[in-house]
Amino acid sequence: MTKIDNKGVQQIAETISDVLLLDVTIVDSDLIRVAGTGSYKNRIGERLPPGSGYEFSIKSRQATTINKPGKNQICYSCTKKSECQEKAHMLSPINLNGQVIAIIGITAFTESQKQDLTYAEEKYRSFIKKMSELLADSFSNEQIILEKTKAYAQVSAIVNSVYEGILAVDDYNEVIACNDAVRDLLDIRGDIIGQNVENVVPELPFEGVITTGTSKLGHEQYFSKVGIHCLVNMKPIKMNNKVVGAVATVRDTKEIEKLAFRVSGNTAGFSFNAIISKNNNIKELKEKAKKVSQTDSTVLIRGESGTGKELYARAIHSASPRWKGPFVPVHCGAIPETLLESELFGYESGAFTGAKKGGKIGKFELAEGGTIFLDEIGDMPIHLQTKLLRVMQDGTFERIGSPETIKIDVRVLAATHQPLEEFIEKNKFRRDLFYRLNVVPLFIPALRERREDISLLLNHFLNKYANKLKREQPALSRELMSFLEQYSWPGNVRELENVAEYFININEKGYLDLGDLPKNMKDKLLETQDYQKNVGDDEILPLEELEKRSFEKAVKIYGISEQGKQLMAGKLGVSRATVYRKLKKYGLI
Repeated sequence: MTKIDNKGVQQIAETISDVLLLDVTIVDSDLIRVAGTGSYKNRIGERLPPGSGYEFSIKSRQATTINKPGKNQICYSCTKKSECQEKAHMLSPINLNGQVIAIIGITAFTESQKQDLTYAEEKYRSFIKKMSELLADSFSNEQIILEKTKAYAQVSAIVNSVYEGILAVDDYNEVIACNDAVRDLLDIRGDIIGQNVENVVPELPFEGVITTGTSKLGHEQYFSKVGIHCLVNMKPIKMNNKVVGAVATVRDTKEIEKLAFRVSGNTAGFSFNAIISKNNNIKELKEKAKKVSQTDSTVLIRGESGTGKELYARAIHSASPRWKGPFVPVHCGAIPETLLESELFGYESGAFTGAKKGGKIGKFELAEGGTIFLDEIGDMPIHLQTKLLRVMQDGTFERIGSPETIKIDVRVLAATHQPLEEFIEKNKFRRDLFYRLNVVPLFIPALRERREDISLLLNHFLNKYANKLKREQPALSRELMSFLEQYSWPGNVRELENVAEYFININEKGYLDLGDLPKNMKDKLLETQDYQKNVGDDEILPLEELEKRSFEKAVKIYGISEQGKQLMAGKLGVSRATVYRKLKKYGLI
C-alpha cells in the first residue's frame, strides 16, 4: 500500500476547510489520521477506531454520507460510536493505481453545518471528489501538489459545487474569483477579475481579514445597490501559514429565513390519528379529508370555535404529498388590518413608515412548496380579499412597494366559524372568493352534536395532562359525568381540553364531583337546578328551552347594550359572537 508522507496533504486539508467552513480529516488506508483541521489538527497520527465510517468507505471503495454518526447503520460495529460528537460526515476515497490509499472527509459539528451539507449534498460530494483526485495526483509528485495547492488557493472560491454567492480576493485585495450566484445576488456586471474589490463591492471588508488573518463570520451586511440584507462569512486563505487572500460567502437573509423556516420543524405535526371520535359523522369527515389531502384542491373548513379546524388542516397537510414542505398558519382575525397585508405578502425596504430596511418576506413565500392555512378567513378585510383571489387564481402577487411579480407554489387551506353566505349578502365577503375557497367544504360538528365523544375525549385529555403535569388522574363521580355529558360546551373540544387540564391541576383527593367544576360551569349548573325547581320535580325541560330561558334571564339582568352583551358572554361562558347569534335566534334583539 502506498505510504503517505506529504506536507501538501495538510495544506490541502486546511485550504478545503477555509473555503467550505467545515473541518477536514484525511485518513490513510491503515486508518491513521495523516491530516486534519480544527479539533482534528491536534489528533494527527492517531488511529481511528475499528468499524468507523472511514473503514467502511475504505473497504467498500465508495463515497459515503453519514447523517447521524454513532447512530447510522454503518457505525453499528464502531467501538467508539457512543462517544461520537459529530453531526454529519461526507467521505470520499482517494484512489491510486486501483487501490484506496486514503479517505478524505468533511465534517459538520453543528446543526447549521449539517443543514448546508444536506441541502447541497450532491454539490459537496462533487467538490470533495475533485479534491480526492487532486490528492491522488499529489502522492505521485510532490511538486505537482504544491503547484496545484497554490493555484487552488487562488481560484477555489469559485466552488461551483456550493450554492452560496462566493467572491475571493488575493492578498492585494484584487478579485480572483466570483461565481454566478454572487453576481446575480449583488447585481455585479462585466469582468471584475483583477479589479480592487472596494471598487466593485465596497461593503465587503476584506482588508481587515487579510491584514489580521482572522475570520469574520455571521456578519449581516446591507448592500445598498440591490437593497438587500445578506449574511456574510469571510475567511483568510492561507498557504504555509501566510495569508494569500480571502474568501467570502454571501447569502440573502430572506433565503436563509425560508430555509430556517423549512428545517426548523414548522411542519404540521399532526395526523388523522390525532382526531379521536366514535361519532359516525366525524368518521365520514375524516375519510373525506384523507381523500382530499392527496390533491392540491382548496379546502374550506367550517365549524364553531374550538371544534378543531386547525387540527384538520394540519392533518391534511401531513397526509399530503406536500408533507415535507412547510405548514404556515395565519390567524386573519388576530392580526391588525393595517399589518395583515404585509404579514401575508411581505414588503420592500421603504414601502411605508417603519418598514424594516431591506424589506420582509411574507407568509405566502415562507409556505413555498407547502401549505398556508388561513384561519378565520371571514375576518379578512375586503380589499385584501381581492389580492388573495389573484394569488389563488394564478399563484402570483407583489410585495408591498415592489413592482416585481412573484410566482409561488402553495396550497391554500382556509377555515371560519362565520356565516360567509350572510357576509356575501352584506358585501363583507367577495362572492367569487367564496367559491374559490369552497372547492371542498368540510363541516365539523359541534361537540354538543356528538355527545358520545365527550367521555372519550375527556378521558384522553385527563390522561394527557396527568402525564404532562406528572399528577394522578382522578376518578369522576356519576353526577359529574352526567352533567358534563349534558353540558352545551360552547367552547367545544377546546373548552373540554381546558376543563380536563383544570381537573388535573385541582385534584388532591383522587376523586372529583360537581363541587369541583370551574366557576362558570358551576353557575350554569345552579341556574339549571333553579329552573328545574321552578317547573316542578316531575317536569323535564329540553336543553334548548333551558338555554333560551338562560338568555332571557341574562337579558333582564344585563340588558342588550354592548357592555351588557359582554357581561352576558362572561356569565354564560360563551363567546360574544355566540351571544349575538343566540339572542337573534330566540328573538331577544
